[in-house]
Amino acid sequence: MLGDARELKALSAKNSPLLLRNVSWKCCICCREKGHTAYIRSGSDTKEWYSRYFEHIIAPSVLRVCRACAGNIEEENTQKVRCAICGPLERSEFSASMLHNRATPGQRTLCNDCVNPRCTAVDCQTCKVCRDANCSKNGNECKGFVTPLHQFQFPTSKDHKQRFRCQVCEGTLKCTICGPLPRDSFKDSDLTHRWNKDRLFCLDCRHPQCSMEGCKTCRTCRNVECSAQDNKRKCLSSPAPLHKNKQPHDAEQKMRFVCERCQYRCSNPGCPKLVLKHRRRSAPLPWTCGDCENQAFSAAVFRENKKPKQTS
Repeated sequence: MLGDARELKALSAKNSPLLLRNVSWKCCICCREKGHTAYIRSGSDTKEWYSRYFEHIIAPSVLRVCRACAGNIEEENTQKVRCAICGPLERSEFSASMLHNRATPGQRTLCNDCVNPRCTAVDCQTCKVCRDANCSKNGNECKGFVTPLHQFQFPTSKDHKQRFRCQVCEGTLKCTICGPLPRDSFKDSDLTHRWNKDRLFCLDCRHPQCSMEGCKTCRTCRNVECSAQDNKRKCLSSPAPLHKNKQPHDAEQKMRFVCERCQYRCSNPGCPKLVLKHRRRSAPLPWTCGDCENQAFSAAVFRENKKPKQTS
């Protein structure tokens, strides 16, 4: 008899009418099933209750949001977002994609002004509104949005942003030693990390030509093992940068630079003698061989003896 009672109770529950006030709905934010009171407020007007029920629960379908989560979203929308360079700013200062991905690990949140800063060059003609170098509109005629740069071109600090230059004005860069030069005069890695460095050197300063007279090192690639000059053919290689401890730091050091082939050669231009390999660590640079030192000493003695003696 007890089993029959349970079956009758279950059957009666199945046959009972399904009322909207008894249905639970899942919130897409908290993923919890809640009754209609979590989505709408109860009112005395039946028609208004049905319209609000349909508007906030049935019509949004799987995108329905309960009142508690909607309050958190509204509160979040009123909070400021911190730019990695400028600091806290209003949410309107950021793009929708930047706000959406700001919680991604390793993602830098930058405002619209930092994803493509204004050029700091005095005579820059790039559009100040959209920051696009190809924009042909003048003044406030441009109504476009700021065009973001590639992520590797974003400024890394506030100082970088204050010294930022657009792609047009950045066609020439200033070498610490040589002065303004085209971009192809610099190494790619130097261009990429130039904002993190106080000094920028061109390829010619990274590996200068040898200042020794009669040097047979290739003038193009500066490699002592290059045989293009000996074979009377044109070298097409570019200079390989030296180690930072061997690179010149000013114009004077660049003018006195000596390659590895001539570094241990006699400083006398007409002498082909080299320092022995086992003495190169202790040999002073520039080095002069013993024969040339004897000749210089003999010439000095000869000039001294040739002077007329003063009579008392």
